[in-house]
Amino acid sequence: MLAGWRYPFDLPDRGYCLAEGEVRPLRPGDLTDRAPVLAIGSNGAPVQLLRKFGSNATIPVTQDCTIGWAIVYSAHVTGYGAVPATMVPAKGAVSMVFVTWLTSNQQALMDQSEGLGARYRHQQVQAGRTTMLGYQSTAGALVLDDGPIRLAEVATSGGPKAKLIQSAVLRRVARQLGYGDDGIGFSQKLAQDAGLRADVNARLATMALPNSD
Repeated sequence: MLAGWRYPFDLPDRGYCLAEGEVRPLRPGDLTDRAPVLAIGSNGAPVQLLRKFGSNATIPVTQDCTIGWAIVYSAHVTGYGAVPATMVPAKGAVSMVFVTWLTSNQQALMDQSEGLGARYRHQQVQAGRTTMLGYQSTAGALVLDDGPIRLAEVATSGGPKAKLIQSAVLRRVARQLGYGDDGIGFSQKLAQDAGLRADVNARLATMALPNSD
């Protein structure tokens, strides 16, 4: 089980290639015959890619900057007890993100893992000089206080000013919904109790900034 309070897990400080269960430097040709897919949260972390694709997969991962988007918390919780990421339009915002380079079969697996059409939808995003697919939560962005909350781990200029790490946003959500003041304990309960997740998600829907098309 992935500990939700660690989300977005251990992110490298540069691009890499996940191959045979190990992280290695990128090599010439690694990106050939692959399409770029934005990884705004845990999908940039080797541990999450291993969970989704297994140790036999090869997944090159680069870094780039999104233009006009901020990476914020979604108004829902995951099966492993985290408040995951989504994107909101933000004029002038530049966010440092990871980009996974996937084969067509890997893209289909990623769509399935993201709950395409239910939990997430595709969104076209400009990153550097490239237009690529990203995933935007259908739940919308979580609003605390006056607006969306950025992921503190994602370096950003412009966009929403408020930012929190995962343990802090879990604590805020738990406190606001009346589940106490222990963010880590709240995460563990969420991971173990589907009924609790459903209740929390229904209540977070009333605290969401809807997506704009």
